Amino acid sequence: MSKSSFPRVALVGRTNVGKSTLFNRLSKRTESLVADQAGVTRDYISEALTIHGKNFELIDTGGLAPAGTEDPLYNDIAAVSEQECQNADVVLFVCDGKNGITMEDKTVAKQLHKLKKKVILVLNKADNIQTFKNNEADFYGLGFGSYFAVSAVHGTGITELLNEIAKNLPETTAALPAAPECKIALLGKPNVGKSSLMNALLNYKRSIVSDIAGTTREAISERISFYGQDILVTDTAGIRRKRKVTDDLETLMVKSSLAAVRTADIILLLVDGNDGRLSDQELKLMFYAFEENKALIMIYNKSDLMTDEKMNLLTYETSEYDFFLKNIPKIHISCLTGKNVGVVMREIEKIRERFLQPINSAELTVELHEYFRNKPLFHKGVKLQVFSIQKRKEKDMAFNLCVSDPRWFGQSQLQCIENFLRKKYDLLGIPVHFVITKR
Repeated sequence: MSKSSFPRVALVGRTNVGKSTLFNRLSKRTESLVADQAGVTRDYISEALTIHGKNFELIDTGGLAPAGTEDPLYNDIAAVSEQECQNADVVLFVCDGKNGITMEDKTVAKQLHKLKKKVILVLNKADNIQTFKNNEADFYGLGFGSYFAVSAVHGTGITELLNEIAKNLPETTAALPAAPECKIALLGKPNVGKSSLMNALLNYKRSIVSDIAGTTREAISERISFYGQDILVTDTAGIRRKRKVTDDLETLMVKSSLAAVRTADIILLLVDGNDGRLSDQELKLMFYAFEENKALIMIYNKSDLMTDEKMNLLTYETSEYDFFLKNIPKIHISCLTGKNVGVVMREIEKIRERFLQPINSAELTVELHEYFRNKPLFHKGVKLQVFSIQKRKEKDMAFNLCVSDPRWFGQSQLQCIENFLRKKYDLLGIPVHFVITKR
């Protein structure tokens, strides 16, 4: 879906008026982070929706507010929000109906009047009628005429707001997009270059990029077409070690990232190659991806800074994990110079082909029998039998094993079977799982 396929409806306003809560109330699948502090949303997030037969894209922005905010990324956030306002067909100007108008609201109103767009004034947090009525006259002074009083938390007034949105949407013949053929999530610690790679793959600046760790706060998804295939790419917030996560917002950020992993098909784990080592957290993220049955590609970013000494150190530091790392494809890139960035999509295509390769379970069972005839499995001198092996689903490498005694099929026995499968099929980057039953 191109960025111009649908009419666009943008939620704007100063920080902490409930834009993200309202977005979550209106959306069906995508969820914006909500926390009890100002300026949670930085990059915009969006979702395609339908109201009364009209399709449109709903966009939650990071907010517009005057300079002086403590957020060092304010200028970037404001620039993204302003751009989304300019691109929008309808703007939902969200204010705090409970606490009344502020100078920031007036500043935003002036910006919106200059755009000459259709603006719908939305007064959120209008739960207490009397408090709301006391502020009513001030909101008329913003110059947008009528308003819609809603409670994003409780759902009050949402139906009326949706009707007004539908009434002002231009007609379009664009259909809602089908489910993507492949979902990719960028995963890693903070400040390893996930957002830079996201922008490079999309070929435009979608994610805000800075040297400040934790710039990206919530999962941001966009579609790209690669050799005619519809692929959803998701940039996630950086994940630190659990003991370093000290506030509620970062806890939500981590949950958002892990949720993106669970819904993805392929994980791109980004590592700062200049570190010269893999951290415990990165190893845990690799194992987590495989445990979640996700294909995995390791990407060492900042290769322009890597010396031969650091490359040798990295090889030495990871040698004890070769039993696992040998099964994962690795790419050395530089988002700064563009080195090998084009290789990433080609490797994604290769790993998809491995994941989707057809496997005939009957033929595989015969070959496995022949393999164990020459190299039988034993437990305490007792020969173990594998009666059949059957692939469970089309889009993964999970197998049903019917065996003589499931109790004796431990890690070493299953590793033998996995080695057989990896030798027979090209399963680089693909996790292998077994479900064991007794005949």
